[in-house]
Amino acid sequence: MKKLMIGIFALCMAAVVSAEKNYLVMSENFIQVTAQAEKKVVPNEIYLRIVLNEGNYKNRTLSELENELATVLKKSGIDIEKSLKIKDLSSDFTKKFLHKNANVEQEYSLLLNNTETLLHVIKNLDEAGFSDFNVERLEHSDIEVFRSEVRQEAMKKAARKAAELAGAIGQEAGRAIYIQESDMNYYAPRNVMYSRKQSFGAEETAVMPTLEFEPLKLSLSVTVRFEIK
Repeated sequence: MKKLMIGIFALCMAAVVSAEKNYLVMSENFIQVTAQAEKKVVPNEIYLRIVLNEGNYKNRTLSELENELATVLKKSGIDIEKSLKIKDLSSDFTKKFLHKNANVEQEYSLLLNNTETLLHVIKNLDEAGFSDFNVERLEHSDIEVFRSEVRQEAMKKAARKAAELAGAIGQEAGRAIYIQESDMNYYAPRNVMYSRKQSFGAEETAVMPTLEFEPLKLSLSVTVRFEIK
């Protein structure tokens, strides 16, 4: 009886081990691949930083400078109600208390949609005597659409890669059973410098110069496991 029980126990253990081996074999019946996708996008949102500081302009108050700025931008075809935002208003109150002549500074952000308009605005600002401005950042209004496109392209590349590798050994890649996505890498040029000499030269010409910025860059990698048929 004792020998019979030992024999049954041994058979059960063998069955468990066999089941575990079969499970491990089945769980390893996949192919894992990593794929990357990248997209470059020409920005359609250009943010121009403009700073007005009373100390930089003799005998002109901030209010007067604001009116002059509005005139220049309207001359450039800009809808200031939609495109011009106040970023910061500051004053050195200690100096104002002591000297009564503190310089008041106001910072603006101007949204433009192309480099042609940007150059036109810069030229008019320069001619009007404004000097403290620079392109601070570049964006795209449909950036989320492009993020989705990069994700989809990465997955398509992973599927093609898995099919190619499985086909090399006479098998087929099936459905995806595991997907891991890396963080989306997003590169957008910041604090883009502007030089009057570079754009217009020492003397103005009748031909408006061209200006190109680095494209925005999106990149992503995915790791995917596909079942092997």
